Amino acid sequence: MGGYPVETLSAEGDGWLLNQQHRHQAVVLANGHRLTDFAQTRQLPAYPVGGQVSHIPTTPGLSALRQVLCYDGYLTPQNPKNQQHCIGASYHRGKTDTDFSAEDQWQNRQRLIDCFPQAAWAKEVDVSGNEARCGVRCATRDHLPMGGNVPDYEKTLTQYATLHQQQENVGSAPVYYNLFMLAALGSRGFESNSLSSVYFFFSSSAISKCRSSAFFIIWSYNHLLTWRVLPFRISLA
Repeated sequence: MGGYPVETLSAEGDGWLLNQQHRHQAVVLANGHRLTDFAQTRQLPAYPVGGQVSHIPTTPGLSALRQVLCYDGYLTPQNPKNQQHCIGASYHRGKTDTDFSAEDQWQNRQRLIDCFPQAAWAKEVDVSGNEARCGVRCATRDHLPMGGNVPDYEKTLTQYATLHQQQENVGSAPVYYNLFMLAALGSRGFESNSLSSVYFFFSSSAISKCRSSAFFIIWSYNHLLTWRVLPFRISLA
């Protein structure tokens, strides 16, 4: 497994040229909020969402929690290794920096209190230690993930320009051949990522059409990973 930064994608024959020098037959974009960095994906309706999760010490009241509590946020049971809970998370559309925010820290606490105003244990949350983890999600307007072939935006506009006049004679949606994506898992990603990845790898043509011994995945922060593909085809009933 090796990696290198990827700046450009260029179609070449039935494959793709990365950085104008590395050729691969199939490419999968799984690079989080950097999905739209490429010319082929710039028009996709995905955007970055910055956020912060707070790490807080447990208390007698909070230690009774045995499962993740979901409200207008979430609170996890204590980690037995460090006796801390995770509470969060802030949600800032369009933000890409990962600097710590004292305001987000207190908002994570206040959101819990606002949802459970009568609960004494909610007020036991102590974020004053300023322990947190900051990151950037990738999301879409409807909070649903995107997976499969990368659509060809310009050809889609042309092909569907008269859709209202010929709804019964519509062909397949235009896509970039052998260019795939698995993205926008930043909202409810714990629910959708496993299902999306399984569906993608077993139903898309990324594996079944790949004739070489390897294809490539561009992952978070536009680094490239090589994944070995066994020489077999997958078919679904």
